[in-house]
Amino acid sequence: DPANNAIHFGFRALKGLGEKVAQAIIDERSRGGKYKGFVDFMERLCTKRITVKNEETGELRETNLNLGRSLGTLIETGGFDNCEIYEDRNHILESFNAVRDFLQKSGNDDSDTLELGIMDDRRSASDFINRSGKPMSPSEKLRKEKELLGLYLSGHPFNIYAGLDQALSTFSGPLEECKLSKSAKNHQVRICGIIEDVVIKFTADNRKFATFSFETRKDKYGLVCFASDFLEYGEYIKEGAQVILDCELRYRERQEEWSLQVARISQMRDQVPRLLKKVVFVLNPEEDVPSFIENKLLRHISENSGGTRIALAQRQPDGSLIEADLPEHVQTFFPVEKFAALIKEPAVFGYRISASAPYRRPPRFPMKQ
Repeated sequence: DPANNAIHFGFRALKGLGEKVAQAIIDERSRGGKYKGFVDFMERLCTKRITVKNEETGELRETNLNLGRSLGTLIETGGFDNCEIYEDRNHILESFNAVRDFLQKSGNDDSDTLELGIMDDRRSASDFINRSGKPMSPSEKLRKEKELLGLYLSGHPFNIYAGLDQALSTFSGPLEECKLSKSAKNHQVRICGIIEDVVIKFTADNRKFATFSFETRKDKYGLVCFASDFLEYGEYIKEGAQVILDCELRYRERQEEWSLQVARISQMRDQVPRLLKKVVFVLNPEEDVPSFIENKLLRHISENSGGTRIALAQRQPDGSLIEADLPEHVQTFFPVEKFAALIKEPAVFGYRISASAPYRRPPRFPMKQ
C-alpha cells in the first residue's frame, strides 16, 4: 500500500487461522466497520453463527464460530496493535479465555443479569482484560513475528544498532555475485547478523560441530562451524543469537562456488563498541550544535572512557565536509543504546565510522624460518 507506506499481510499466511474464521472476520468488518480493539472484535464475533458442511454426509448445519487457538497467531503477531483501543499482546493472550467465556455465557443467558460468582461485579467484556502481567517486550514481539510469519513486522532486531551493523560489515550480497579475486587463498570478511536453523551434528570421532543459517538485514547465508572452532564458539551458536561473524571467504575451484568459513564468533552487542576506532559526527548547522556538543557529546565522553576517537564534521553547500578531530587524548566508548541516542539528536545530520579490520585466524602451523 504505497499511499499509506504500509504492507497488508494476508490471513492465509497466519498459521492456524482457519478459512472459516478468516472469512467471518472479513465479513463482519465489511458489515460493521473497523474493529475498535480486541474487546470490540470479540463482542462482534464470539457468538457469531456460521454454516458448516459435513464432509461425509454433505449435510449443512449452523454452529458457533470457534474462536480458540486459531486466534493465537493473530494476537502474537500484532493483529490488534493498531486498533483505536490498544491492548498489549501479552495482556490479550492472558485475558482471551476469560473474555471469550464471559461473552459466550452472556450470549446464552436470557436473564437481565449474569451470575458469574460470589462478589464478582464484572459486567462487561472489557472488565476481564488482565493488565497486571508484564507487557510483551519489543524483542519478544519481533521473535514471535519471525517465528510465526517468517518476517519482522513491527521493526527489526538491529534497529538498536542505528546502522552500525551495516557500517561494520565488510561483505554483503549473494555469494554467487561475489566480485572478489578468485585466485586469493582467503578474503577476511566480517558480517553482522542473526543465527537461525541451528543443527548440531557429530563427527566420526564424536566431536560436535554445527550447521546454521545466518541472516543479515538483506541476505541469508548457510555456514558450518567445524569441530575445532565449535569448542571455542559453540556457546554463541543459538537460535536468534545476534552475533558478528569474522569469516574466511574463498572460491572453491572444484565446486565452482564461493564459501564462507567461520573464523570467529562474537556477541554483537558486546563487540560492536570495541570495533569502532573512530566516529565522525556530521552536524546540522541549522540546529543547536553548541548545546549538543556541550550537553550531550562531551558529557558522554566524560562518563564513558574508551578507545574510540571522535571527530566533528559540517556539511557544506556543495556536499563536501569540513572535518576536525578532537584531541587524540579525547577518546570514548559507545554502548549501542547511547550511540543510537546521540545520532538521533536534531543537531546530528549523520555519521561516518572507521573500524578495526576483520579478524584473521592465526596460522595453524608456524611459518618456517
